[in-house]
Amino acid sequence: MSFITQNSGQFPYFNLQLREPVWQGKRVLDFGGNIGNVLHHPTSTIEHDKYWCLDVSRDAIEMGSKGAPKAHFVFYDRYNPEYNPLGKKTLPLPTFQAAFDFILALSVFTHTPKVEMIDFVSQLRRLLNSSGRMAFTFLDPHYTPADSQLCNLKYYCEQRLDQRLMPFFLDDPKQLQDLTWCTLAAGTLMINSDDPVAAGASETDYLVFYTPDYLTTIFPDAEIRHPVAPFARQHCCIFTHA
Repeated sequence: MSFITQNSGQFPYFNLQLREPVWQGKRVLDFGGNIGNVLHHPTSTIEHDKYWCLDVSRDAIEMGSKGAPKAHFVFYDRYNPEYNPLGKKTLPLPTFQAAFDFILALSVFTHTPKVEMIDFVSQLRRLLNSSGRMAFTFLDPHYTPADSQLCNLKYYCEQRLDQRLMPFFLDDPKQLQDLTWCTLAAGTLMINSDDPVAAGASETDYLVFYTPDYLTTIFPDAEIRHPVAPFARQHCCIFTHA
């Protein structure tokens, strides 16, 4: 079975980051929404028939459509180094009959090469209506939540048992301090690089990190917001359609 998320706090996270907007009557595209858990949180006010989920996990799409039959679940057979390594590398986004009020992406561009993230953001923003908003999460390598002693990069290295990287943190702390973006793939830390082939990345190991300052050099019109519970390690990047 392909990836099925256990996360359940998508709605309260994005609701806070977007400053508690009105969701009723709004068209929502959940990019990488998996089984559509954003619909099922007890506080969610997204209307099922106005919700679209686009995901590279075929099993998640099938499961999501059973759990929310009035919603729209679309399988996107696009290559992803971690979740769909056999997908098509140049498959464009599907077309939709109408624009969206909100586009959400939780833990999607944390698993996507930078060049693809930039391309996806450009495509997705064109799907917003004139007052639409898009929000996606990202990992700041230096960020340390209040309840932790480990910054994101060290935390995920430890979580994924990449002990081979610990000498990097111990022997060259200045290099870590100056790091603005990087990729952790198959036990290899690539600074200012994200080539999954060169790293020998597998379908179970691929993470990309950006500092907020660096991300704003890519998206100068974005608003960057600090992490909030329940995803206390993930910053949020927000666009409002001009």
